[in-house]
Amino acid sequence: MRVTLVVVAALAVNTVLRNRSAAVRHWVLAMALICAGLTPLLGMVLPEWHPVMDQRVSGRASERATGPSVTTSVMFSIPQDKAPAKAQSAISLDRALRVAWVAGSALILLTLLVGFCRLAWLAAHARRVIDHRWAQLMGTVTLLQSGHPTLLVTWGFLRPKIILPASASEWSDERMRIVLWHELAHIHRGDWPLQMLAELLRAAYWFNPIVWLACKRLRQESEQACDDAVLSRGVAGLDYATELLGLARDLSETRRSAFSDFPAPAMARPSSLGRRVSAMLNARIDRRPLTATARMATVIALLFIAIPIATAQSFATLSGTIVDATTGLVPGVNVILSNAERQSKYEVRSKGDGTFEFIGLPAGVYELDAQMVGFATLHEKLTIAAGENLQRRLQLNLGSLSETVIVTDEEPNPTAAPKSGVSVRRPDCRPPLHPEITVGGNIYTPKKLHDVAPEYPAALRGTGVQGTVILDGTIGVDGLLKNVEVRRDGGNEELAIAAVNAVRDWQYSPTLLNCSPVEVQITTTVTFRHKE
Repeated sequence: MRVTLVVVAALAVNTVLRNRSAAVRHWVLAMALICAGLTPLLGMVLPEWHPVMDQRVSGRASERATGPSVTTSVMFSIPQDKAPAKAQSAISLDRALRVAWVAGSALILLTLLVGFCRLAWLAAHARRVIDHRWAQLMGTVTLLQSGHPTLLVTWGFLRPKIILPASASEWSDERMRIVLWHELAHIHRGDWPLQMLAELLRAAYWFNPIVWLACKRLRQESEQACDDAVLSRGVAGLDYATELLGLARDLSETRRSAFSDFPAPAMARPSSLGRRVSAMLNARIDRRPLTATARMATVIALLFIAIPIATAQSFATLSGTIVDATTGLVPGVNVILSNAERQSKYEVRSKGDGTFEFIGLPAGVYELDAQMVGFATLHEKLTIAAGENLQRRLQLNLGSLSETVIVTDEEPNPTAAPKSGVSVRRPDCRPPLHPEITVGGNIYTPKKLHDVAPEYPAALRGTGVQGTVILDGTIGVDGLLKNVEVRRDGGNEELAIAAVNAVRDWQYSPTLLNCSPVEVQITTTVTFRHKE
């Protein structure tokens, strides 16, 4: 996206500069393509800028306690969900796209490599042209004539070469002069290395038609700028157009090879002749070359455009819906998103329809926590790409009850009786106003209907034995405890047996989720103490 923005801006500027010389348009486009190629690198080495979100974490969800508060306490805890959500299965698609990108880039680079090899082979087998008429004109440029019937190119950076076709021996002095002036203009302007950099950018972004269009436009502006350089030497536009059309006709009459498009500027490329001839015959066109001051000003202006684009974040959006185990939409859930690398944390609360949304997120790896009293904290790890619109459906599971009981080794009171017969009023469950929308998250916590206090084992009284027994169990839909297991026996088996015997006789009112009875996990901690 950033590369596209830079290239589109350059094409737009080129359109605005349509009345300026081709040399100006070519330089602007060439520098823009270089800046576009450097944009990913600039984004890595320069600090990023992005707006600060106004959503901040206000605090952790508090726990709510219910039940007795003297020697026994009960609360809904909010442990993290042990069952992590399934990661999205987009790995295979991402891998396929990477393979396609590598294959496309490799194909274009292979085509360039084959073209370079053919140019090198033809140059190695070409004969050097030594003619006193052109020696002073050529300077340090090597002039070669190959046996190829259509090859007329200029290539090379440190040691540039002009390769003429086999028919060059039959050219008139006027045609030879025009051809050499045109090709020398390519060398003096540095067109070949600029065009090769553009081709490398095209190989990296072969899937982007904007980059292809910019490379084609760069080649056209290069040829027209060299035409302007030839005309500025005093060649009449009509004479130049006549020689160019004749040259193109002579070269096209010979059968072209499979690799006729070499990686080098081609003076007589048929696809651009119409536009170039029209420009040659237009006496009002600006043909002035680009000054050094204008070159530097263009580079500075493009950097001012490219650097903000390179360092700007392409923000992402994370949104979704939160439901409970009955697929009811849960409002009022605290959704916290944190990024350890950036040391940032954001919080939103789900709306009445259970939806939530984070906007303006920088790319990165995030930790997501969804919290609501009575439910287990849902935890996910998300990787959010730049510009991505990620949607998630989060399901909250019930949390677990925790109860704490303290037992001392004093003699039990024979008049004490187990608590029972507690009156519990069932909730008023009315049909929803909108049957198509089920609002969830309504938990009716269980109340203990029958309580049996654990007794300190008689055999251990007076021994000073103490310990903490932790039991895990399930309150069924009928309110009875089942699947009671000892997680920790407190270091004494008799303490564990005493705790289990009491807890198995407990009975609760059913736990209701959206007026439907559900099972809920309970952890009971029984602490046996020696009374001083």
